[in-house]
Amino acid sequence: MRIVATVVLVGLFFTVLIGGLLKFATRARAVTVVRHLRRNGTYKVKIGPFENAWTPESPHSATRLSIGFPQMPGSGTVTYTLDPDSQLVRMRWEGKRGPTYEWSGPLPVTATPGFQRRGRWTLAISLSIFFVSVALGAIAGAATQSFVPGLVAGLIVGYFVAAGFWIERLMRSFRIASAELKTEVPSGEIEIDRSQSQGP
Repeated sequence: MRIVATVVLVGLFFTVLIGGLLKFATRARAVTVVRHLRRNGTYKVKIGPFENAWTPESPHSATRLSIGFPQMPGSGTVTYTLDPDSQLVRMRWEGKRGPTYEWSGPLPVTATPGFQRRGRWTLAISLSIFFVSVALGAIAGAATQSFVPGLVAGLIVGYFVAAGFWIERLMRSFRIASAELKTEVPSGEIEIDRSQSQGP
């Protein structure tokens, strides 16, 4: 039982740790940035010394998905601009002192409406799988007068099955969203409303 409990705790710890490392700052995460860019064409935001900012990155091959990466550039002003014809995002970081840095890359797959929609559906199904497994384990344990072992078994099975389903569906959503970005018509999909005010 101790080994099982340790495995469960370690799995939960790494899940929380990875989730925390991948969490973007709310004001400069990919979804927020793209929403402002599609509306205005430019997005400018000030970030603190420990805030993450989504950074565009050019894929090194045709098969690599356009995602970008989070980084902590430090205190300063981050300006994102969108080229509606090429769907290229440019990022310019200006610190309080020192040089200015620039990055560029395509729109991120993770910020497309289709990926967001499929991601919410995948998360709902994954949670359902987990809780159903826990419930079945508890019921089976109670029926055999081994409630705690049954509950723990349900937790372990549910965790790994739900995680495997979530990862597989997530990668499939990446591929579908990437194909959608490549086939969408820039002039029809990205319509910048110049009447909107710029900024966060």
